[in-house]
Amino acid sequence: MKLRTLTDNEKALYALTEVELSNAQLAWDLADDVEKAKTHIKRFHEKRNGLMKECGTQDKDDPNKYILEPKQVEEFNKKVDALLDVNVKITFPTISLKELKGIKVSAANIAAWKALKIVTK
Repeated sequence: MKLRTLTDNEKALYALTEVELSNAQLAWDLADDVEKAKTHIKRFHEKRNGLMKECGTQDKDDPNKYILEPKQVEEFNKKVDALLDVNVKITFPTISLKELKGIKVSAANIAAWKALKIVTK
């Protein structure tokens, strides 16, 4: 799975941890894999912040803030895209729609879970 898929669906992934599943083993496996995903996402954000320092210019008023000038944006975006294109080894357990019966869930979350290959028909 591409890291981009995880970061694009981060919010829905975390929302899935709030779903009460009747299958304890499935919930356990899912919790383990979400923790792995969090590690990958955290590492991405750390590297992205490092790229901001590398490509950007330190703000004169706030030394913890970096600004990208128009000429720096393209280089930064290329480097971030390269990070997002990395394959991460994570395979989520699949949850059938039957398992979600009776649970309120948004179409946006279902779409994200499908993209993550978590929910199947």
